[in-house]
Amino acid sequence: MGDEMILLAGVEGNGNYCSNLPNYTGQDFATHARVAHYNFVTKTWQFTNTSGTTQWPGTAYDPVSNKIIMLGQVGLEIYDPVAKTKTLAIDVSTYAGLAQLKDEQGNPINNSLAYNNNLVYFPPNQKMYYFERYSQRVFELNLSRSNFSQSTITRLDTTGTPPPTGEMGFAYDSKNQIIGGGPRANAFYAYNPLTKAWSSNVVRGGAPGSLAFHAIDYDPVNNVFIFVTDSVSGRKTWAYRYAR
Repeated sequence: MGDEMILLAGVEGNGNYCSNLPNYTGQDFATHARVAHYNFVTKTWQFTNTSGTTQWPGTAYDPVSNKIIMLGQVGLEIYDPVAKTKTLAIDVSTYAGLAQLKDEQGNPINNSLAYNNNLVYFPPNQKMYYFERYSQRVFELNLSRSNFSQSTITRLDTTGTPPPTGEMGFAYDSKNQIIGGGPRANAFYAYNPLTKAWSSNVVRGGAPGSLAFHAIDYDPVNNVFIFVTDSVSGRKTWAYRYAR
């Protein structure tokens, strides 16, 4: 936001939060479990008194309310980057209409919105879309900006073939008004919120492989997605234009 980078959760670069993974012995790094702001002008960090969010929710900046929106296992959380406060607007464990989801092995997930998913703001209708990687479902978040607790979370019936299950990133393409994601196995996926339809294209001009985690964003100046591929795909940075 502006001249700031905001970290909403602790960074587990020293491996402490992932006991099953080896420590990054040559490049240890960590942050406090508090929301942190980095100012690009002064090149300084500020650690707030607000505890960081947990369970790695999908996050997106809302340019209408100037708030940061978080949606995931805990619920709908709102972070005010000016007041540096965080509030829980909706507790999804008691929110009606969210069906139980299952993970990739078919085991029930304790909370229907799972974790490590993506939330993307869609300017044409000022709504947000949450992509749940375990079930391949899409949820529409219609924000009530005068009272966030009155917002609605709706599971959508979509058409087309969504990307395969697994961790993936998404970003809004303002030129073509779609939300793009991937690639996975050289295929790039697009979701159109207005038609509720999925489509996919095999990337032409190269074979990038698959995306690394959520490492993708859209460059509106050049009309391209910029993404980084995983270790199997060579850990390379690519530019991909969905359509002219």
